[in-house]
Amino acid sequence: MCSHHPDDRLKQNARPGLILLLVLCAAASAAPVTAQDAGSLVITPPDSSDFPQLTFILDLHDSGGNFISPLLPSHVEIHEDDSPTPIKPDSIARLEPGMQIMLAFNPGITMLYPATGGQTRFQVLRGALQTWAGSRPAGTPDTFDFLSGEQVILSSSDQPENWLLALQDYSPDLMASTPSLASLTRALDFATDPLPNPLSKRVILWITPVLPQPAIQAIPSLAERAAQIGVKVVVWLAASAPTPQNEPVLWENLNNLAALTGGEVFLFHGENTPPDLESFLSRHRYLYQAAYTTRIRTSGSHTLQVMIRRGELELARQETSFDLKVMPPNPFLLSPVASINRTWTKETRDQPSVLQPDDCSMKIMVEFPDGHTRSLKSSRLLVDGFVVDENFEKPFDTFTWNLTGLTSTGTHRIQVEVEDELGLTASTIETLVDVNVEVRITHWWDSLTKPDVQLTILVILVAAAGLAGIILLARRRPRRKVKLHDPLTQPVPGLEKPVHRVKPAAAHPTRNVRAGITPPAAQLQRLDESGHPLVGDVIEIRRRETTFGSDPDQAMVVIPSPSVNPLHARLVQLHENDYLLADAESVAGTWVNYAPVSKLGVRLLHGDLVHFGRASYRFLLAHPSPPVEPQVSTTRDVE
Repeated sequence: MCSHHPDDRLKQNARPGLILLLVLCAAASAAPVTAQDAGSLVITPPDSSDFPQLTFILDLHDSGGNFISPLLPSHVEIHEDDSPTPIKPDSIARLEPGMQIMLAFNPGITMLYPATGGQTRFQVLRGALQTWAGSRPAGTPDTFDFLSGEQVILSSSDQPENWLLALQDYSPDLMASTPSLASLTRALDFATDPLPNPLSKRVILWITPVLPQPAIQAIPSLAERAAQIGVKVVVWLAASAPTPQNEPVLWENLNNLAALTGGEVFLFHGENTPPDLESFLSRHRYLYQAAYTTRIRTSGSHTLQVMIRRGELELARQETSFDLKVMPPNPFLLSPVASINRTWTKETRDQPSVLQPDDCSMKIMVEFPDGHTRSLKSSRLLVDGFVVDENFEKPFDTFTWNLTGLTSTGTHRIQVEVEDELGLTASTIETLVDVNVEVRITHWWDSLTKPDVQLTILVILVAAAGLAGIILLARRRPRRKVKLHDPLTQPVPGLEKPVHRVKPAAAHPTRNVRAGITPPAAQLQRLDESGHPLVGDVIEIRRRETTFGSDPDQAMVVIPSPSVNPLHARLVQLHENDYLLADAESVAGTWVNYAPVSKLGVRLLHGDLVHFGRASYRFLLAHPSPPVEPQVSTTRDVE
């Protein structure tokens, strides 16, 4: 153990040697224990909140422990998953997240030993801290704690003035205090509390005299705990100059504590000046935040290696692992239509009828199951496997299906495919859409409304009028008079032949035969509640497939009854005189001869009684098959 009292005889008889020893000790104690031949680099696992851009934090120092500045994107090489091709950062920004500065004072009687200027060691150390607090950089986002032994004097204050006042008012009973590890242990407890900024660094300034042996043996465990927490420990040891030689275990444990945590040790023996605390803090106040665009396209565990170069010189490198979830986008249709009805309509009386509607609009929504919302590159609408609409710019969620080419009833498969900016693609499930096209019944006069036919008729009329005018003019032309006295024009007697006038045959009037409408192959005759037919209330079955319901947008034949669903039933013609009636999962049901009909359907016979809910009909064929005559056979008794 070193002596706690000054050695006057040593000062008098060996002052030159003592001065040289003090200089060497001061130089050794002031050097950072983290100095290495190469620089140090610490990186955090990347943050994927802005995927595909990833961000990570760099804590970069040179071999002397000094913060390297400036750091440019050209100095940084990024490799993902051992890829030989480096990635350059998109940006690098210097951050000042602030520090949690915890003063842990360990009082003891040796703090009352005299120091330079007629002050005690305690007064000199407190004065150095007051000088630092008054000259520290303004606006730095630091927080302050002050602990003395088991006592908490100030906790989590962001006002340096409060810390300075608490330091000025601090007057411990140094004579009655026994040095211990209480203040350092309590400071490590404070270092486990969460900070407002998780990037803030923590520094413990532990001012302590020489410790008793039990406390010295416990320092390594506290060093391991401090390293796990990530707090830097700066030790100011107030002791005599020969302490490194007289207390080798204490000196070794304190240096290991600083080395494990990235701190430093300073030996204050009263005749030297305490170091400027800001010289250490300024080397650790700053961090770098780098952002880059990842090339990862698969989920799982990945590695990130960062290398710092200046020219051909490699300053430092570090590697970390991280998990990333990457999944293709998930598109789905919003309110998909089940059926589309195209009917013959015309806007004005003079215009020809056309099929409407001409198109169908659809919208989609895109989700990102991996939680990384990103831009789309393209989207396309497919009908029956063919692209009918495609988007290469916003909005990507709207499509138009051109229906003008659909002139017959049928079922079509609808699907939407999207591609995001990463090149990942996904499709919706196929949706079936029934397109029902109304069969148009045409008359001979309908063709007269066509422009080309009207033009032809006009040309014919003009030509006929011109021909009639020519004939009329020819009839009115005067005949030339025959000279009666010209012998050449006189009839020769005996040579005249009688002129017979033929009576024209009676003209036979032509009959205008009007093309009749082909009667339907089958029909449904509406019945009243008594089962009698309602005259004029007949549903003609002319299509191969006919749907029944109360909604004109879903059914071809509308049955206005509260017991009929919007889409109630389907009637399909399988062959001639062969019809299949199937229920469309209606509430009131579909019935044939009072027997329920499933969605698999039942074949109808001529005269069957059909109910759609409470609406009753009689199924009639235009040409029913003749009834099968029953055959009677006799049976003889067999003896």
